[in-house]
Amino acid sequence: MGYYSNFSLGVYHADAGAIIADLREHNEYAHKAMDEAGCTQDSTKWYEMDEDMKEFSKKYPEVLFEMTRQGESGGEDQCIYYFKNGKKQECWAIITFPDFDHDKLE
Repeated sequence: MGYYSNFSLGVYHADAGAIIADLREHNEYAHKAMDEAGCTQDSTKWYEMDEDMKEFSKKYPEVLFEMTRQGESGGEDQCIYYFKNGKKQECWAIITFPDFDHDKLE
């Protein structure tokens, strides 16, 4: 069982393809989750993604990594993680609804 998520990775560097290939070669979850371009390939249970990426980002300290994760339950279970030189920032989705507007009733 477990909880599946979709992952995609942006790498802000001229050698992005080689860096993604390095990650996929050394991390079985990354290899399953993403294709050669860092795009979602298959839903997977990558519970330690944030720790794995923090560690991997130390190998390329000048590179900014942007990992997008969408959990199987959807909704607010979406996050963009930024990694650089062993550090992480999380930006969780915020879903809002507009206020009621009487003038929009049809």
